[in-house]
Amino acid sequence: MVQKELQEKYYSTDKEHSYLRYRAEDTYAKNLCKYLRDFTDISKDDEILEIGAGAGRFTIHLLKEGFNVTCVDISEVQIERLRKDAKKAGLAEDRLKTYCMSIEDIAARVEGRYDLVIGFFILHHLDTDNIKLYFARFRKLFKDKKKICFLEPNRLNVLFILQAFFQKDMDFHREKGLLKLSRRFLKKSLESACYRAPRFKNFGFFPPQIINRFPSVLKFERMLERVPILNKFLPFLLIASESIPGKEL
Repeated sequence: MVQKELQEKYYSTDKEHSYLRYRAEDTYAKNLCKYLRDFTDISKDDEILEIGAGAGRFTIHLLKEGFNVTCVDISEVQIERLRKDAKKAGLAEDRLKTYCMSIEDIAARVEGRYDLVIGFFILHHLDTDNIKLYFARFRKLFKDKKKICFLEPNRLNVLFILQAFFQKDMDFHREKGLLKLSRRFLKKSLESACYRAPRFKNFGFFPPQIINRFPSVLKFERMLERVPILNKFLPFLLIASESIPGKEL
């Protein structure tokens, strides 16, 4: 069974996957959204496509802040949860635009509509052996700016590996792609797909259980991020790039 089918089967069951759900008080998710916004300089005039939006843990925060986000996910179950949670959060129906389909299909459906493609913890769920082909497909989604930004687990942070093994609604077989996503591999894949040399940023420190209970630790986290010996092992990796005009794979 190919990776796409494995992911679709796993995330289309009635299993809750509580870590994918939106909560208004989720300081941890808000913090990750802020890092991605700041790193790629998102404008509220941009049309944004979020790949692998799941149940909207990050999407709804961005929508409530006034950003224009269209969501695509392979699982109808997760998309329905997103719609339900968006309604509970008070978002008007016309603010939420969703597609339930694979990345392979979305490019033909919405070609040339977006300024920016983003994703939270999605690249390692794809077929990482052929990740440059996904980057190439993303190029067809763009209008003019042709920018991408993804937030991924840092494969050098052992806590993500432990989480994938021991969190009850996660499965290491669906997460193991993160082991391949080194900076070198991502840079080579992006440049092979005709993108400029990407920018990277490691950040974070505390898990969501601590951040959501004690939001003030984020100030201390910012200090820890500046410690050179720690930076390589910080839990999150941001990747941003833009395609090179006139070049095709």
